[in-house]
Amino acid sequence: MVNDELKEELIIFNSKPLPDLITRDVSIPDTKDIVAITGPRRAGKTYFMFQTIKEFLGQGIKRENLLYVNFDNVIFRKYTMRDIIKKHIEIYNPDGSIYLFIDEVHGLRDYQAWLRTLHDEGYRIFITGSSSELLLKNISRELRGRYVSRTVLPFTFKEFLRAKGVIPDGTYTSAGKIMAYISEYLQYGGYPEVIFLKSEYDKIEKLTTILETTFYRDLVEMHGIRENEIAKQMLYHILSNASNKISITGIHNVFRTMGINASKRTLWKYYNMMRDSFLFLDVELYTLSRKKMLFSPKKVYSLDLGIPNVITKMGIGNLMENAVFLQLYRKHGDKIHYYMTGKGFEVDFVAGDRGNGRLIEVSYKSDPDHLDRLVGASNELGIDDLTLVTWEEIGTIKKSGKEIHLVPLAEFLQ
Repeated sequence: MVNDELKEELIIFNSKPLPDLITRDVSIPDTKDIVAITGPRRAGKTYFMFQTIKEFLGQGIKRENLLYVNFDNVIFRKYTMRDIIKKHIEIYNPDGSIYLFIDEVHGLRDYQAWLRTLHDEGYRIFITGSSSELLLKNISRELRGRYVSRTVLPFTFKEFLRAKGVIPDGTYTSAGKIMAYISEYLQYGGYPEVIFLKSEYDKIEKLTTILETTFYRDLVEMHGIRENEIAKQMLYHILSNASNKISITGIHNVFRTMGINASKRTLWKYYNMMRDSFLFLDVELYTLSRKKMLFSPKKVYSLDLGIPNVITKMGIGNLMENAVFLQLYRKHGDKIHYYMTGKGFEVDFVAGDRGNGRLIEVSYKSDPDHLDRLVGASNELGIDDLTLVTWEEIGTIKKSGKEIHLVPLAEFLQ
């Protein structure tokens, strides 16, 4: 017989109003597949799940048809999903289909098998979990084509402004109202827990806690890493070089000068674990040669602007570029590269599908060097959609027969 403690936990959640939320600009697809909500720790995956529940309630679906289970709760961990569903039906006698919202799904024993079974039985299922457990490549293998994913990152600048009670109109005409917030966003990022803190000390302390918790729980504990200090030094080196090119050979050489003994094989293994655990993201060189792409340095970016500032004082140019990357990543996913012109000059981003992409440079101010890079890359790649993101310049510049759009960062991030 299922213990009454399970009944109590289910009643506790359903008797409480859902928490107030900052609406996230992430959409849930209309699908019968399992929806996997992934992303870095503390970015708001659970609250996004609550947002989805509220949306269903707004569509007229009754609350008794929505079953939320958080497997961070030790009581739920004692039971199978069959036990929990049976008890929910016993309490609420729902009229119609049950939608399953399973938070921290990796706390459910044999969750992969349970998800396949429940999906085959016709349940609509939404899951969140540790970024290390819910690696997209693992989901693809374990759920065998039964899922779609949505990535929830720390707040965008638009969501950040929404949280602050500022509603921009989406153009630079409102920038005067929001420019004061850009510096705060670039320095402290968009983690929901951070943006409502008042003092610089509290913000940095919270960011430090998030970084250390993510490192130990999603990397060290999950992967069983023994050389903690080497992994930590590597992560700090990568994050302190956000918006720059990096290579395993370069990291290996830096470590040798520091007296850190680690093989390239170990460093490469740690690098992949960190990237897969959402500790950072990277982009590859834009080239038709797969070999050249694999052997060229990658450019690395933090998933939150505040995290690198815990380690080092980043320059405004690097912060702006990282912010632009995050905006592009939300729109284009992995269809983002950097480019090296035939003259050896770097263009920050080639974004979008091949043959229908955009060339984007980021610079505090427009100058001939950045304009020439865009023109050179445009001529070589046949891409005419050219953008230079600046701090506050706006307009269009014509150069060598090309039109280059100057877009203020405040507008680009909206």
